[in-house]
Amino acid sequence: MSYLNSIYNMFLDDLAASRKIQKDSLFRYADEFVIRNADDALKYKFIDGKLYKDELIAEIKKRLNIDNKKDIPVVSVLNYGGTPTNNKDKSNEIAVLYAYGDIVDGEGSIEEIGGDKLSRELRKLREDEDVKAIVLRVNSPGGSALASDIIWREVDLTKKVKPIIVSMGDYAASGGYYISAAADSIFAEKSTLTGSIGVFGLIPNAKELLNNKLGIKFEEVKTGKYATMLNSWDKPLTEEEKAIMQQYVNETYQTFIKRVSDGRKIPTSKVDSIGQGRVWTGEQAVALGLVDKIGNIKDAIRAAAAKGKLDSYYVKEYPQSESPFASIFTTSKDKIRMWMIGEDLGEYYKYLKELQKLTKHTGIQARIPYTVEIY
Repeated sequence: MSYLNSIYNMFLDDLAASRKIQKDSLFRYADEFVIRNADDALKYKFIDGKLYKDELIAEIKKRLNIDNKKDIPVVSVLNYGGTPTNNKDKSNEIAVLYAYGDIVDGEGSIEEIGGDKLSRELRKLREDEDVKAIVLRVNSPGGSALASDIIWREVDLTKKVKPIIVSMGDYAASGGYYISAAADSIFAEKSTLTGSIGVFGLIPNAKELLNNKLGIKFEEVKTGKYATMLNSWDKPLTEEEKAIMQQYVNETYQTFIKRVSDGRKIPTSKVDSIGQGRVWTGEQAVALGLVDKIGNIKDAIRAAAAKGKLDSYYVKEYPQSESPFASIFTTSKDKIRMWMIGEDLGEYYKYLKELQKLTKHTGIQARIPYTVEIY
């Protein structure tokens, strides 16, 4: 509720400032469902007018002093949203490394952060003498605790050699925060979902589904008492196995707290008090010391340049994007099949994807244990 209230207050503040409407009035309009159609929106100053598309185009042309018979000149999003560059000094590169998706062990897919793959990218950038600073752009709900720790190690090593600044996107929580904690400084948007300093053990139990619904049963022959503890889906954990998993969870959580404490210079007791899986907005995280400043990726790039004492520099993005043509030949049958299923399921496809993720991720997880949807 604290997170939701923080998001709602930010929304009301921004709306009040842009539309010049009192914040308490906005709250009342929403609470009482006052605005129900376009006429209501106009009456209460939520919009400036009601226009059809042709009328809107005519209005834009009028404001731009463009002849009504001519087209409006436009700029593509790709050209408009170019990466900021301060002179193109090829020996002073600021690398922007994108870390988007669930954090998984190994290489990961195009929609995931592979612990080995991202660590390798960081290592290359750290050893590249032309790269004077790094901006790590994190947009992740977390994932594998092991992969998160492997990435954290590379961030920590990089900080000892050159500046590394984290820029958080929509969310950088749990493992997403874990890999950010060692950076020189952290930027977040006001509404970024972050924190979620916590871990849990995930061992799915599909006994009822397999045995009772599908009629599938398993027989085990093993050499040790705990040989199948992490790999058997057809039975619940024993009390002894639960105790072992709980020990893993406790140890990993203490390591997580230590990483944050060392990186953010916050006592472990305070990290624990604001941890335990709680999520925060970027605005709240600044007040708690988990984030340094509110800002976007351009602010992070400027901070990296300042930290690296760079008067001139150029920006390059990593990992290097694969060409659309090449991706045609690397698309697996599984991806094509899932795309076809998605076309059939429509809006329900996202639930299938969540189930698919669940079946892939087992063991100790540093991830948000739920999906946040704000309407």
